[in-house]
Parts: sequence; C-alpha cells; structure tokens
Amino acid sequence: RVARRLEDGQWAWYYRAALRTVIQACGRVVRAPDDHGATYLADESLLDLFERARSDMPPWFQAQVDRLSRPELPPFDPDLAVGNADRSRGSRRSDAEHIDDHPLSDVWGDG
Repeated sequence: RVARRLEDGQWAWYYRAALRTVIQACGRVVRAPDDHGATYLADESLLDLFERARSDMPPWFQAQVDRLSRPELPPFDPDLAVGNADRSRGSRRSDAEHIDDHPLSDVWGDG
C-alpha cells in the first residue's frame, strides 16, 4: 500500500504518517504531566522528515524539535558493539566503568 501511494505521489501522506509514528514513540517516554524524559533519535533522516512535515507538527512537538541537539558520542568501537565478547585483552575497562562515562549512561546506568 505504501509503495502504491508513493507511486501516486502521495509523499505528504507518507511524511505525516512517519511524523505521527515518531511523535507516538516520543510520547511513550512521558506518561503523566509531571513526567519528564529524553528521546534519542539515532536516524539522521528524521531531520529531513522534520523539515518536510514541519507544517503538520503540533506546536508543542515543534518546540522540542527546535531544541534538538547533537550529542558528543564516543567513536564507534566494533568490539563494544558486539558486547565486548573478547574480554581476554587486559586493556578493556569493565562494563560498569564504560557505562558510567557514556552519553547514554542515564539510560543504561542504575540511576
């Protein structure tokens, strides 16, 4: 169905549907008026979506998109990406040490 709509040039529909999905995903972080949370968007193509669907954004979401920032992330380490399976190297820090200084430690840490 999606391919057919796009063949018919219904890109505005596609952007609205994608935006709705992102807004719903972000909303799962906050469940009550006194809740707060952070959503990490790891797909740079969402920036294009936000530009294309800007006129369809609710004002409260648009305000948050305007506040987006790009975090400083450590360089990619393939060994860590696979769970640091090779622990025989003496130079590796423990998982706890690594998590504590990671930009997402508030998500992974004990709180």
